[in-house]
Amino acid sequence: LSSLTYNEGDAATSITSTLTVSDEDDTQLDSAKVYVSTAFDATEDVLALPAPVGGITGTYNAVSGVLTLSGTETLANYQTALRSVTYQNTDGVSPSTTSREITYEVYDWDDISNSVTREIDIIPANATPVLASIEGTTIAFTENDGATSITASLTLTDSDNTNLVGATA
Repeated sequence: LSSLTYNEGDAATSITSTLTVSDEDDTQLDSAKVYVSTAFDATEDVLALPAPVGGITGTYNAVSGVLTLSGTETLANYQTALRSVTYQNTDGVSPSTTSREITYEVYDWDDISNSVTREIDIIPANATPVLASIEGTTIAFTENDGATSITASLTLTDSDNTNLVGATA
């Protein structure tokens, strides 16, 4: 599967719509796992099954990054459930931009399938700096007085950066 682009601040996004599920000797599966296998960040990464599919439900372990799907169901229902799994990065200010790898596995009782993966590229947004709290009064300046402070109360914030490249007055 090709990489998925996830932009900072996006809502939960489906990871794949093309994954297929098959089994040579069974028409049903009993569980599946979807997990962040590379660069998992417990403070940012969330996987979810937005709604049950047939008898399949999802349980997410936020500590390990594993979404477990369970319930005995048809291959077609597991395929639908796996295609509906979403990824969301909950850090809307300054997420880690390290690419995540998401791994899928299905189980028919004791047997595990091969693993398939999809990479998610996290694209940060550049939040603009904010100026605030400048005085509203007129500054008195007399010619040849020398340097005069323009403001004593101006504040500057930037939610995703502690360093600025430049500023102009």
